Amino acid sequence: GDAGVYGLAGVSGLVDVDAFILGLTQTAGAAVPLAVAATGVVIATAANCAVKGAYALAFAGRATGRWSFLSLLALGALSLLVLVRLG
Repeated sequence: GDAGVYGLAGVSGLVDVDAFILGLTQTAGAAVPLAVAATGVVIATAANCAVKGAYALAFAGRATGRWSFLSLLALGALSLLVLVRLG
């Protein structure tokens, strides 16, 4: 159901968002309602931003890593905020 798509979106965003989004967009409107697919894409993208921010924090220099982490975390949070406000 919807909760399964959202859960899988969060987990997929932590690893590889491309395959999940491509698969979801191919079934949007047929097997998965369009609103559920769109929400799944936003969740996967937000989770992916958080992971990339953590990578930047771990592997970049101190100032660059911190700035990148906070920027990517804010971008992911903003995406989820828009999702909550529209839903």
